[in-house]
Amino acid sequence: MSILPAVIRQGTGIHSGLNPEQTYSPPHQTPNVTFKFHLIKNKNITHPLQAEVKPALLSENDIALYRNSHKHNICIDMLREGYHKSFTELFALIQKWNALREAGGPGSAIWQQRPLEDQPDKLDQLQHFLTRAEATQRAGFLEEAYENRLALAQYFKEPDDRWLSCYFYDSCLDIAKTIKKDGGKKEAEAHGNVGLVYEQQGQLEKAAEHYEAFHHLTVGRLWKDETGRTHHSLACENLWRICTLLADKMLENKEYQQAIKTLIKAFEMAKEADNKTMEGKAAYRVGLAFLAAGDSKMAIKYLDIFLQISKALDDHVSLGKAYEAMARALESQGKIQETIQYLEMFVETAKRSSASQSLLDACVSLGIINNTRECQNLNIKTRT
Repeated sequence: MSILPAVIRQGTGIHSGLNPEQTYSPPHQTPNVTFKFHLIKNKNITHPLQAEVKPALLSENDIALYRNSHKHNICIDMLREGYHKSFTELFALIQKWNALREAGGPGSAIWQQRPLEDQPDKLDQLQHFLTRAEATQRAGFLEEAYENRLALAQYFKEPDDRWLSCYFYDSCLDIAKTIKKDGGKKEAEAHGNVGLVYEQQGQLEKAAEHYEAFHHLTVGRLWKDETGRTHHSLACENLWRICTLLADKMLENKEYQQAIKTLIKAFEMAKEADNKTMEGKAAYRVGLAFLAAGDSKMAIKYLDIFLQISKALDDHVSLGKAYEAMARALESQGKIQETIQYLEMFVETAKRSSASQSLLDACVSLGIINNTRECQNLNIKTRT
């Protein structure tokens, strides 16, 4: 969704027609030009420069414009025009920023920032889109109210303003839930946006909840975004990614069974998205998780899926990973000869892909397994 253009402040008062960036330049002087003058016969006419100059009278509004702060003038405008809800919301946001600053204390990043109330451009954006959202929602045009709040969520994209972006994405979701005639499309989009915000904040469980809702609402739908991609495909990718991140934490804590369950769900989402590259990566992660849990049989099942997809995509890097992981799984089963075969294929694949590090790893692994086999043969001969 593209961000609406920035709002240009419209000045009021006696100087509203002047552009502060314009400077006066004298008229072009043309030499050697003869001008004809007409004599004024009526000498009783007063010259304009001799006329009495009367001072311009300023209204109370003009005086207030220059005397009060920009925040004060904006609040007065909203109240005067009847946007009481927008005024209350803007005032609450300013208060929240001040509370966040006080909570951070001196030395925090937010303490060094300019207060929200001292940033005229941001105040103008808030006034413009909040009042438009209020007006359209009051008139029953909920889709337009949603779009105006979405514009604010996308406007506040800088790291310092992320809390504002999160606030407006949440408010978009609240409005989207009341929109019924679009079949839930706006609600699905809103869940996806809120999920992404939580993911960026590292709150993976909350992100997963919203991605689940996003996926549920898009099943069987052909909705597409501006790029032509279906919402359902995007929802599947979001769930694949968040499940993989959640599983990483579980594996760190050696919660293998829960991690495997979560990674299998990621694999299913990748298949549902009909994305072979994603599906291969997901199968690889499931295989490694089973291998870490000591289940080499199930590990080989998923690693073989990864291997076959890598072959179909002619992806030599992924193919090398598949051969290396298969070799480890087979070694854990004591199948040394098959392990060596996969390591040799790993070496050949690394050569074709010019992956020096992979080639080094493959040669080292092959050397170790060959050395192990020789030691085993020597032990057998010694015993006999």
